[in-house]
Amino acid sequence: MQAIQTLLNSLMLNKKTNLEFNGFNLSFELVEQDEEIHFSTSVYDGDNYVPPSVRSAIGEKVPFKDKSFSSFLTIDENQFKVVLHHLEPAKNIQPSIFYYQLDHFCFLAEEWRDYLDRNDKRDLIYVRNP
Repeated sequence: MQAIQTLLNSLMLNKKTNLEFNGFNLSFELVEQDEEIHFSTSVYDGDNYVPPSVRSAIGEKVPFKDKSFSSFLTIDENQFKVVLHHLEPAKNIQPSIFYYQLDHFCFLAEEWRDYLDRNDKRDLIYVRNP
C-alpha cells in the first residue's frame, strides 16, 4: 500500500501522474476543482485507422459491463486509439479503496482490449490466390 500512497501523494501535489500497472499505461488527473480523479488508459491502438467494427463495438452491450463501476470510452481520432475512462471521487480517498478501483479499472480495460481486438478482425479482407 506504500506505493499507492506515494502515487496518491504525487497526484495531489502535481495534479496528474502516470503509472504502469498490470500491463497498462495509466494516466491519472485531478479534475472538477480537484474533486475527482480521472483514470484513463488506451484499450485499442488502431495503427492509423479505427475500423468500423471497433467503432460499432463501443456502443454494443457487453457482458463484462459493471453498472456499479462507472466507465466510458472515447475515440482519440488524432492518435487512432480507443481510451477507457473512469471518474473516482477524490475526497478522503484511502489507498486501499484506490487500489481496489485501480485493479477493477485494469480488469475492465483488459476486457475491453480483448473485445475490441476480436471485433477489429471483422473488418479484415481476405484475399485468395488464384
